[in-house]
Amino acid sequence: MEKVLLVEDNEIFNFISRKVISKANANVDVHVALNGQKAFEVIQEEGLPDYIFLDINMPKMTGFEFLDQYENLDKDHKTKVFMLTSSIRPEDKREAFKHPNVAGYYEKPLTGAMVDKILGHHTRLAS
Repeated sequence: MEKVLLVEDNEIFNFISRKVISKANANVDVHVALNGQKAFEVIQEEGLPDYIFLDINMPKMTGFEFLDQYENLDKDHKTKVFMLTSSIRPEDKREAFKHPNVAGYYEKPLTGAMVDKILGHHTRLAS
């Protein structure tokens, strides 16, 4: 079973995203963290996930701050990180792809088609 860590501060979005992921792929175990700091706590408790869906704008630790620290944990870059954000700023997309773990950049909301594409590919993707 593959593990997904959803790092997003909006609890309603998390609820919906968990449903979308489960419906698209029943063999996925989804964990949720409400910010980057909480994501590190989940990783310490559960280990590195196969995939991370990461928002950019969150309290306490932004998605970019998370990525800066996360790269020290996953030096082999086995976890695929997918930015899942409401930001359409080209500079955010460029910043995201400066990080070697980032495999894709998607605009919210998460859809079943996105999940199928993400869980089926392991190359850099952009919506």
